Amino acid sequence: MEKRIGFGKRLLAYLIDIVLVLALSMVLGPIIGGVLGGAAGAAGSGGGADAAVAGGIMGTIIGAVAASAFIMVFYFIIEGFVGATLGKMILGIKIGTADGKNGSTGLYLTRYAIKNIGSLVAVIGLIVSVEIIGTIGSLLGLVILLGCFMALSSGKQALHDIAAKTAVYKKVDLA
Repeated sequence: MEKRIGFGKRLLAYLIDIVLVLALSMVLGPIIGGVLGGAAGAAGSGGGADAAVAGGIMGTIIGAVAASAFIMVFYFIIEGFVGATLGKMILGIKIGTADGKNGSTGLYLTRYAIKNIGSLVAVIGLIVSVEIIGTIGSLLGLVILLGCFMALSSGKQALHDIAAKTAVYKKVDLA
C-alpha cells in the first residue's frame, strides 16, 4: 500500500488532462465545426455565399461543442485501454491491480465504467428519454466524485478503485 499514489498526484494528473482536453477542443472544435457547418450551409441553401457564411458560423459553434464532447470522451477512454491518461503518463503513474500488478484492458475498462457510471447512466436516460434515469446518473456521478476523496485515506484508493479492485502506482513500481 505504501507504493500507491494518493490524492494529490492524481488530482494533478487530472488537471493536466483537463488543460490538454481544453487545448485540443479550442483548436480542433472550431476547425471541424467550420468545415462541417460551411458544407451544410452551402448544401442546404442552394450553395449561396451568405448561406455558407451563416452555416460556417453556426457550424463552428455547434462543432466546437460537439468536438469538445467527442474529444473528452475519446481522451479519457484511453485510460480504459492503457491504464493511464496523458496526464498520468506525464507524471509517470498508472493504474494497476489492488495488489500492485499491471492490469488488463478488461480491468481498466471496468474501472473506467465504474468511474464514469454517472455519465453512462445519464446518457442512457437521455437516449430513452426518461428523466429519472438522468437524475439517477447525476446522483451516481456525485457519489463517485465524493468517493475520489477516499484516496486521501491510508489505503489511497478512490471509491471507483475499491469497486474495481485497482489502485494507482508509479509506473516503475508495477510488477
